Amino acid sequence: MSSGGPFRILNGLLTRIHTLIRLALSFVLWAILLFLAVVVLVPMLLLAARGPALVLPSNETREQIYNLACSKGVSGGSLAERELIWRRRLLVELSHPIRVVLASQPYDIPWGYYASRPNPTSLNCPPRKMANLEYWIPSLDAPEREVI
Repeated sequence: MSSGGPFRILNGLLTRIHTLIRLALSFVLWAILLFLAVVVLVPMLLLAARGPALVLPSNETREQIYNLACSKGVSGGSLAERELIWRRRLLVELSHPIRVVLASQPYDIPWGYYASRPNPTSLNCPPRKMANLEYWIPSLDAPEREVI
């Protein structure tokens, strides 16, 4: 009888199974790593590849924004549209009046007091019938510390 007999055969079989499992696990882990890299890197590359000149002309002025045609539609679907709205909002003065009619009484409320500031393309729309306001300080500055 040869030494080791059935145990040597079992040991060889278990070694091969162990090697195959390690190979399969390493393949799965590399596939997961590659998938995560694609999920993270592809959007970053797409963002870096877009041209900022397509978003907003550099010569757009505050007065031009105040005179934009009324557009109440929900916009901001694409990244370029959201950036356009954001850059236009930076040009609107916080004290710019927005007409609101509450209980048939008209009010001109500064743009800076709106909790969710309107899209700059809605500045020339007919008066609003509601206002979601966030009253900070008369200067329109945010408080220096947390208000409870």
